[in-house]
Amino acid sequence: MQGLNGRYNATPQLNTKPAISEQAAVRTSLAYFEQQDALKQLDSKQQQLLNYTGPTSRLVILPSWEAGKPTLAWRVEVRPDFLNHWEIFVDAQTGQLISQTNMTCTFAPQIYNSRQQSTQTCPTSGKTCCSFPVAGRGQGSGLDLNGVNQPLDIWQVDNVFALINASKDMYRSNDNTPISDLQGVLITYDAARVPNADSVTIVNGTSSTFSDPTAVSAHYNASLAYDYFKTKHNRNSIDGEGGNVLSIINIVNEDGTEMDNAYWNGEYMAYGNGNFAFKPLAGGDDVGGHEMSHGVIGSTARLVYRDQRVP
Repeated sequence: MQGLNGRYNATPQLNTKPAISEQAAVRTSLAYFEQQDALKQLDSKQQQLLNYTGPTSRLVILPSWEAGKPTLAWRVEVRPDFLNHWEIFVDAQTGQLISQTNMTCTFAPQIYNSRQQSTQTCPTSGKTCCSFPVAGRGQGSGLDLNGVNQPLDIWQVDNVFALINASKDMYRSNDNTPISDLQGVLITYDAARVPNADSVTIVNGTSSTFSDPTAVSAHYNASLAYDYFKTKHNRNSIDGEGGNVLSIINIVNEDGTEMDNAYWNGEYMAYGNGNFAFKPLAGGDDVGGHEMSHGVIGSTARLVYRDQRVP
């Protein structure tokens, strides 16, 4: 170590036995969203895609700059809908709400204003759970948003070709694994410009040449970003453990207008098609790298997504 920049405080003298139970803190956190009519029920497939079964909580000591004085608190993580990922702090002695932070990391936070609900469906049957066998890995191509013909790593399911990249070292499945159980892959989904969509579909077609430039860009750029972290930092995917990398294209605002943003919500990268400030955001490899970096930070330093300064 050559240097260290930060601050330290003396260990606070306070009662570390909570008067408020973990369950009560979770109820207080959920009530915050219920009062705003912002708490949505996630179905089992949405929970599977988000790796979420309900709020989680743990006891922490908040420093004085967070709560005015060192304070024992419950830190509760909540996903009130398919898009948003919140961090809530509840005073463990009084039960009072201390602070709430939306941890959904966006490309353009000053203009972000959408909530999205989605789940996954099969590219062949349209049913909610992907359980059919796959034929295996293949190669495809397509023109991206910049007019460049890009090579694509894909999967072939009978006569259907899907944007699933199993070419990376992190791939841990075999050719007979159901798509819903694949491990170590990059998958690109399509929300089809449906506001508050109840499903997203793996991008697929009957040809290995893909015609949607937004899908091509998102899939190709996710691969580039993965390769950057692997070759430059020897990091095995976003979570460092070979976890799947998910991208969703054609996200729109709640009112159906095009989203001028891209974001990382703790489980997937999502891309709007631009409106006033941007062109389709999937077209920028820097945007893909930006959103994946949010995920890496969330899996390592776990910096709080707050007090950002936008030029």
